Amino acid sequence: MRDALLKWVSTYPTDPGYRDGSFANAQVGKTVRTELPALLKDLLHQPGRYALKGSIGQSDWADVPWVAVMDQSVTTSIQEGYYLVYLLSRGCDRLYLVLGQGCTRLYNESGKKAAEAELKRRGAAMRARAEPSVARLLPIMMNLNAPASNWRASLYEASIILGKEYETQALPSQATLEADYREALELYRLIAREGGWSSDDEIALEAELDGIEGSLAYQKSYRQHRRAERSAKHSREVKKHHKAECAACGFTTKGAYQLTDESDLDILEAHHLIPLHTLADGEIARFDIMKNFALLCPNCHRMIHRLGADKLDALRQQVKRTSE
Repeated sequence: MRDALLKWVSTYPTDPGYRDGSFANAQVGKTVRTELPALLKDLLHQPGRYALKGSIGQSDWADVPWVAVMDQSVTTSIQEGYYLVYLLSRGCDRLYLVLGQGCTRLYNESGKKAAEAELKRRGAAMRARAEPSVARLLPIMMNLNAPASNWRASLYEASIILGKEYETQALPSQATLEADYREALELYRLIAREGGWSSDDEIALEAELDGIEGSLAYQKSYRQHRRAERSAKHSREVKKHHKAECAACGFTTKGAYQLTDESDLDILEAHHLIPLHTLADGEIARFDIMKNFALLCPNCHRMIHRLGADKLDALRQQVKRTSE
């Protein structure tokens, strides 16, 4: 891990020459996109739960290259949600390990000023949830040294929940880097388990609207479970491999609303068939697309969560009796 980080910070250009031909086939791209994500994945307790990705830019050098670890029940894109990420400052003087937030969607919806204020509000809420368990990470001020015109870098700086700053000329030992990473992962899981930036009242109301009763802890688990179901990645895979109709009532939207086939299919929802109480501690979902998921219409999806996540046959029987 340390060797790969050192290779990244020592070979990334300190003053990138835009469109000078140095970007294409640069070896540091392999380090950031492939090598580091693989090494970080090896340290994960539940690797299937996470998506790991690194970038040095799309078609030319990024001011701030990054490697992110994303809990797929929270986000599968660095444009939204919150995640663990390594960020290298422009000039390569500082490497940051942070729990940060996606800013692109907020920026597109609200503009820079409002996005910055909202990121800070959310960051404060998540930091308050994590701080009792913090030992190594800090509420740092991050300076990515990017041009003022780079709104993403500015919003990254505003998005920090907790983090650690390293001087690239004196990276700490492998043991220290690994310990920092493991704590960041634990805090990431804690924040996700506690509901992210949403208040306890918001979490309870969301569960109650879905007919879910029980303790606040159970409602938080339910919410995280539902986020895993709604993951765009998993939803696409379920829809790709399952018949395009509700597995409970047989309802299909194909042609019903004069939409395209793809839009029709979008109305159906992926449902995870494994009950929460059977999952191991900290496990959110099991991602065997054929075995552990079903496609349901919105009405049947809400009902099965009231009956029990694995009660598909019981729901089918109930639908059958109602229609007779």
